[in-house]
Amino acid sequence: MGALMEMNIFLRKTNFSFQQLFSLLAGEGLQVSSIEHMSIFDDWHYTNEVHIEPSVIDLDASDIFLQKFTLMLFTINQRYKCSLITSFEDNCLDLSFGLQINDLVPPDDCDIDDYIQTLYDKTTDIINKQMDEQPFHDDFIAASMGVEFVANFHNDLKAMVTDENSGSRWVLPKRTGKNIVLDRFTRKEKSNSIVLTRLPYTRCI
Repeated sequence: MGALMEMNIFLRKTNFSFQQLFSLLAGEGLQVSSIEHMSIFDDWHYTNEVHIEPSVIDLDASDIFLQKFTLMLFTINQRYKCSLITSFEDNCLDLSFGLQINDLVPPDDCDIDDYIQTLYDKTTDIINKQMDEQPFHDDFIAASMGVEFVANFHNDLKAMVTDENSGSRWVLPKRTGKNIVLDRFTRKEKSNSIVLTRLPYTRCI
């Protein structure tokens, strides 16, 4: 297995269904072509895990995110294998996506950085645009992107962003990100959001 490109989207706990999510993706040319697996469970230890047959999933059910942790494995555009884990705590819904980098990069191309940055940029643009619509307009808290990182939600956004184990890029609403200026990040202002990108570490000789 190759490295995993990950993204977390944090929303205030709200009614949000798989159908809404898939429709959002489809609007960006990212069609969910198949669902291979789904299960629900009580916590990060997969306690009381129950597997659900993809054929009986109610994509319009808006409470499944809020009642249980969920794991879904699906394919986009008949090519990209993706995972989605949803969890909730402190009135926050976390949509945690994973995508195998090997699916992005041609087999004979060893330079993956350009592909990752392109995906960061496209994802950032999608989030920024969606902040004109519900539920993102009112309920979007933050999004993080990176390769195999950890992003644990808490109410101190600045601490979340600066955590060395967190994502390489963060997208924040303008109303909360406008006053966050950090030394080790570049800062870019878009129409609805503030984008913070972590600077690469340099070694002292």
